[in-house]
Amino acid sequence: PPGIVALRGFAGTLNATNGVGSLTVGGAVKGTARINAAGAKNLDAQSVEAGAEINSEEDTTLVVARNFAGRVSADTVRATVGGNVAGATMTGGSSVELAVTGSITNSTLSGLYGVSGTVGGNISNSMLRSGTDAIDLDIGGNVVNSRLIGGAGIRCRIDGSVSRSEFTAADQPVELAVAGTMTSSLVDAYESVSLDVDGTVSRSKVFYGEYGGFFTRPDLVLDVGGDLLKSEVVGRYAREEANTIVNVARDARGVQFASRESDRGERRYTIGRNF
Repeated sequence: PPGIVALRGFAGTLNATNGVGSLTVGGAVKGTARINAAGAKNLDAQSVEAGAEINSEEDTTLVVARNFAGRVSADTVRATVGGNVAGATMTGGSSVELAVTGSITNSTLSGLYGVSGTVGGNISNSMLRSGTDAIDLDIGGNVVNSRLIGGAGIRCRIDGSVSRSEFTAADQPVELAVAGTMTSSLVDAYESVSLDVDGTVSRSKVFYGEYGGFFTRPDLVLDVGGDLLKSEVVGRYAREEANTIVNVARDARGVQFASRESDRGERRYTIGRNF
C-alpha cells in the first residue's frame, strides 16, 4: 500500500482506515503524535518521543534509529530500535518481538503469546509479561529491579548480572543462564527450574514445583560457579519423581534447602569447598 513520508518530524494525527501502509519520518515522531490504523502499519523514524501513541488492529513493524519512548499497541509488535527503549509501553495482542541495540528502562512490555528477541544492553526498572507463551530473550547486559512474568515459562540468556529482580512462571519451566552474579532476586516456577549462574548467588530465592497437580515433574538443576550465600532453595509438592541437582563451585553458607517428602527422585548436592 502507499505510504506517507515526513522529511523532518511528525507531530499530528494519522487515522488510516485503509490504503496507507507506512509512515516514514526523517526526524522524530513527537509526543503529540497519534497514529491509528485499522490494518498493518510500518513506521520508520529516527526516534519516537514520550507521549506518542501508535495503535493498530493488526501487526505493526517499528524501525527506530535511536530511542523509543512512546506507546504502541498492535496484534503483533515487531520493534527494531537502534538506541534505548525508555519509559515506553509495548502491548501485543499476540506477541512482542524485539531487536533492541541499547537498554530497556522504566518500560512495560506485554504480549499475550510471548515476548522474545534480543536486548543488547540492560533491562532495568521494567516489567515484561507474557500471557500464554514464554518470555524468550538474549540480554547483553544486566537485569536490575525488574519483573519478568511468563505465563508459559521463561528462557533468558543474560551476559551480565541479575539484582533485585523476579522471574516467575505460572506454567512451564524457568531456564536462566547468567554470566555474572545473582543478588537479592527471586526465581519461581510452577514446574522445573534450570539456573546456571557463573558467579556468586546471594540473598536470593529459588522455588520450583507445582502446588498440588498430578502430572508434572518439577526438577531443579542449579549450577553456581561461585558461592551460594544466604539463599533459599525450596521444592514444592510433587506427585511424581522430581530430581534435585545442586552444584556449587565454592562455599554454600547460610543456605536453606527444602523439599517435600513426595519428591522421590534423585537428590544430589555437590559443594566445592565449605558447607
